[in-house]
Amino acid sequence: MKPCRHKLAAYYGDRLKSSSAIEQRLKTIIETTTKQALLNKKDEHFFIPMDGDSLTAVRLSHMIEHDLGISVPISILLQPDITIQHPTIETLLSDSELQLDITVDQRKNSSTSPTLIFITGTTGFAGAFLLAELLSVYSRECKFVCLVRYQPSMNPLDRIRENLLFYKIWKEDFQERIIPLKGDLEETCFGLDHEIYHFFAQQIDIIFHCGAAVNFLLPYSKLYRSNVFGTQEIIRLATHTIACIPIHYISTLSVLSSNVNKEVSIEEIVPDSLISGYAQSKLVAEQLMSKANRLGLPVTIYRLGSTCASTETGACNRSDLHTFLFIAMMKLKLPGDHGSYSFTCVTS
Repeated sequence: MKPCRHKLAAYYGDRLKSSSAIEQRLKTIIETTTKQALLNKKDEHFFIPMDGDSLTAVRLSHMIEHDLGISVPISILLQPDITIQHPTIETLLSDSELQLDITVDQRKNSSTSPTLIFITGTTGFAGAFLLAELLSVYSRECKFVCLVRYQPSMNPLDRIRENLLFYKIWKEDFQERIIPLKGDLEETCFGLDHEIYHFFAQQIDIIFHCGAAVNFLLPYSKLYRSNVFGTQEIIRLATHTIACIPIHYISTLSVLSSNVNKEVSIEEIVPDSLISGYAQSKLVAEQLMSKANRLGLPVTIYRLGSTCASTETGACNRSDLHTFLFIAMMKLKLPGDHGSYSFTCVTS
C-alpha cells in the first residue's frame, strides 16, 4: 500500500526537478571560488578541498548567499570534511517505501505469559529503565534476551549491569534472568550465526525495540544503518517463523514537526518538515513499522518526548544535551529564563 505517495510526489514535484540544477550551480560556485575541481565520486558526494583557508571560506560564503540566497556559516565551510550532498527528498521517500518481504501467517499465542522477551537499547538511558521495569512486571520465569553491540573492553552482561548500576536501578536477581546477546542492529540478522538467530526467532514471545543511534548532529545517511536498517531487521526477526512476534517499538515525538497541532497519520508527515537526521531516520522507521502492521504484524508504537531524570533516584541521562545544560547553569549559578521546557521523567 502507498496511500500518500501521489500526494508527496505532487508536494515535492518542483523541488525534485530543480535539485540537480541547484547542486550543479553550487558545484560551479565552489570550483570558481577555490580554483580547484571537486572530487567526483560514484555516490555523488562532493568534498571541499579548503585546506583551512579562511579568506576563501569568506568569499565562498558570500557567493553562495548572493547566488542561491542561502546563508552558510563560515565555520561549517572550514570543517575538515564537509559533504555538500545531503540526504535528498528522493532518498527519504524511497526509504519510506522500502518493500518489506514478509509474510504474516499466524500470531504467537498471547493467552499465555511470555517466557522469553527480546529487547534492544538496554545500554542506553530509556532502555535501561525499560528493562528494569519489565523485569519487575513479568514473572521470574520470564527471561530477557538483550541485544548488545560488541565492545572488546567489556562483555555484554557487564555493560548492561554497569549501565543499570550507574542509574541506580540494578538488582542482583536481575542477572539470572538476563541473556546477553552480542550483536549489531547495523548487520543483517544482527550479525548472528544462522542457527542462533533461528533458535531465538522460534523461542521469543515479544520484542521491545528501544535501540537506536541518538544523535542530533549527524545526517540521515549516517544514522540509516542503525535506525532504519536496524528496524527492518527487527521486523524480519518478528516474521522469521510461521508465528509472528508482536513488536513494541520505542519512537520519538521528534517525528512530528513543531507546527503539528492535530492528529496526523505517519504517512502524511513530509520529510523536509523535520530538521535533524535523527528525526528523519525515526520517521522512516515508523513508516516501516506502520507498513508491517498493515500487513498483519502486531505493532505498538510509543513516542517519547525529552526524557529527564528518575523521580525516585534523580539519576539522569549522562550524555543528554539538557543534562549538560542544567549542570552548566548550576555551576555558573545562572537561572534559566528562556521560556518553558517540556520533559517526561523516565520513571513516569
